[in-house]
Amino acid sequence: MISLFPLALILYTDSLPEGVGGCANGPVVRIRPKYRDDEGILHHELTHVWQYWLTLSLHPLLYLFVRRYRLWAEVQAYRVQARHPPGLSCVDAAARLASPRYDLGLDQGAAERALFGIS
Repeated sequence: MISLFPLALILYTDSLPEGVGGCANGPVVRIRPKYRDDEGILHHELTHVWQYWLTLSLHPLLYLFVRRYRLWAEVQAYRVQARHPPGLSCVDAAARLASPRYDLGLDQGAAERALFGIS
């Protein structure tokens, strides 16, 4: 499938790391087939594609090497994901953001504050 806004190739495949439902590498989005109807994951990954185009393709390098950028990128993507069905609760989004996968050094409370400005 092709998305025109942003320009992206969307593939449904199980060729993803364990525990990952979707992944964007530049303009290529991979999503597990079991999440084909999950608009939230699709829009989360398309947010990363927007970030790729808006940074003139520097997104992968910034994401990898600049922790503050990685936090910004994921916060934006999880905020978008939470607005689309099936919906993602603040608690679940924060738990994912706080996971070691992102290497952000956040606990649950810090992740909730970053995502939704909760004190």
